[in-house]
Amino acid sequence: MSILRKTITSSVAVLCLAVASPALAQEVGNFKSTFTKVVDNCDKGLDLTKASLTISKTEGSVTVRIDALPPLVGKAGKRGKLRAEAKGKGHGMDVRYGLNGRVSDGELQAVFVAEYFKGKTPVCTQSFRVVGTAAQAAAPSKGAKTASSSMSYGRLGLLAL
Repeated sequence: MSILRKTITSSVAVLCLAVASPALAQEVGNFKSTFTKVVDNCDKGLDLTKASLTISKTEGSVTVRIDALPPLVGKAGKRGKLRAEAKGKGHGMDVRYGLNGRVSDGELQAVFVAEYFKGKTPVCTQSFRVVGTAAQAAAPSKGAKTASSSMSYGRLGLLAL
């Protein structure tokens, strides 16, 4: 009886660690996205028309990855809202990237802004309207641990964990 008890206790402990581990990222989705320019007063800048956009969430933060840009990191809000920012270099200037939007029912709607600076002086700004639809769910990588494939995150995946 004590061997059975130890086995059950060990199994429960491993399951709890897999579910509660903050290091495990929950993939919110890959989105096939269209970027439509809204404002562009830059001579040179980003040329985004269609880009792959991936949103992943770990406990307390959200990461947005857009082709050829540094990862944007921020926080997920209520009801699928998200806000993420990054800094980088482009065309010999400092660039501050920002994305504000919402994910609902597999649809992404957001505004993406790239602000270019020379030192602390703003030079130009580009803004894009981003619309995307969720692509097929990515298969977990080899060795990746998932809490449960039957776990429901409700209507909005951003509120998971």
